[in-house]
Amino acid sequence: MLLTSFLERFVHTFVAEPFRQLADPTGWRKRSGKIDPFAFILSLVFGQRSASRQTLSSQAQTLTEPVTRQALDQRFTPQAVEFLPASFAHVMAQTLDWSSAPPPAEGLRAHFNAIYLLESTGFDCPDTLPGIFPSCGGAGSAANVKILLRYEWIAGRLEPLEGLAGKRSDQGQALQAAERLAAHELQLQDKGFYEAKAGQAAQPRGAFLLMPLPHGLTLWLCPAPDQPEPLLD
Repeated sequence: MLLTSFLERFVHTFVAEPFRQLADPTGWRKRSGKIDPFAFILSLVFGQRSASRQTLSSQAQTLTEPVTRQALDQRFTPQAVEFLPASFAHVMAQTLDWSSAPPPAEGLRAHFNAIYLLESTGFDCPDTLPGIFPSCGGAGSAANVKILLRYEWIAGRLEPLEGLAGKRSDQGQALQAAERLAAHELQLQDKGFYEAKAGQAAQPRGAFLLMPLPHGLTLWLCPAPDQPEPLLD
């Protein structure tokens, strides 16, 4: 979907009715009341941006129809735990459907069906989660999440691939990422993703990998029998 400005994207994403529909199957809304499901979400995400300290009282005053802090507190239920991730998933699906306008690399479509930029990013978690998301150690948090993602350059589309423990290496994800490629697709990645088996997986698929080689790596061409092995410079 081509959306030309941030404002258009924002308005297209935050439409009230889909959020209201999510409130029913998750059990957050059992009957109509003063606190609208969409207003509840907006108050959580945007309502306290200017507040010096986030409190129930300040959030209650940002609702379409203000309520008491006690009334708002009663809406933070196990059903809210289901409603909030469902709302996040809806927003994420809308966001990933955006495309840049115009696509920045449209001219490359004559040569490749897709051009992927492969990367990973990470963030620290509370220290209560090292059993689920162990970090690499050091001075940072004991828990860290790594997100493996790729950006399709021609269409301008972001594709999160997997959420991993922070201690997992990029190199360990290279083969899996290469196995996602199809014919006439190019993947650009940094040398942290170097893995010989990834190149071997891409070749029979008719796909291509492009990356800087790690320092000290030597490549040799595989010649025909009884011929010397030429060094690939």
